[in-house]
Amino acid sequence: MQLSRNALRAGSVTGAALCLVGVALIIVGVAGWQPLGSAPAWLTTLAGVVVVTGIATTVIFSTALARRARR
Repeated sequence: MQLSRNALRAGSVTGAALCLVGVALIIVGVAGWQPLGSAPAWLTTLAGVVVVTGIATTVIFSTALARRARR
């Protein structure tokens, strides 16, 4: 199944937005708990998962968009 260029761009932007949400969660953790190791485990786990998911999504959609542009 081929996605349109607009769908690939939207996927890439969504991945970048997920990264920003993950970074915001990390900032909340750092601001609320000193040291960060004392932050709740769910917060640090959620932040890590969101950042990694955002990076992976951005890379996948950006790579597909670049391949599409080369054709």
